Amino acid sequence: MNSALVVAVAASAAACSAALVWYNLRASATKLAKDDLKALAKIEREGRVRLQIALGAAQDRIKLLEASSSSTSLDTIPLVTFPTIGVISSPYSTRNGTPRQPSLVDSSLAKLVLHKNIPHTTLVSLAEFSHAWVLFHFHQNTNVHKNKIKGTIKPPRLNGQSVGVLATRSPHRPAPLGLSLAKIVEVNVAKGYVLFQGPD
Repeated sequence: MNSALVVAVAASAAACSAALVWYNLRASATKLAKDDLKALAKIEREGRVRLQIALGAAQDRIKLLEASSSSTSLDTIPLVTFPTIGVISSPYSTRNGTPRQPSLVDSSLAKLVLHKNIPHTTLVSLAEFSHAWVLFHFHQNTNVHKNKIKGTIKPPRLNGQSVGVLATRSPHRPAPLGLSLAKIVEVNVAKGYVLFQGPD
């Protein structure tokens, strides 16, 4: 009787152990599958954003060519083109977690590196100032090149109230330009860069 009970307990323990192993394998496979799906979704989203940006840039070039080859019309929006002086890198790679305005996170730093064709001497005497205005392009906006311009939005802080987009900090604007006042930490004329504190 005791040996039968021992065998039954051993069989039950083996079955439980097998079930636990199966459950752990399934949970592990499910987690891997979810992680794979998240990674694929991220790659697809990033690719779509890059494609929309490239398409928008091509549309801008076409509009510029059409505007220069045809007579000026009152119903077309004039385009202004200007060169950029450099590229800013900051710790914020996505909009989630990015401060809504400058100087909210004083510990963060951003680095402006001049393009190769911009003389480094353009930075001479900039270190004498405490702050600089940084004018930038919202280059990752995906709605910039749509034909219809959205006039009003509902900012999260206003609980559903609609306001004009130019009365907000939204990056999705008719002209995708931003302006930030940033504290100058370091100006390196020799290497052609400026370090700013508290970017948004």
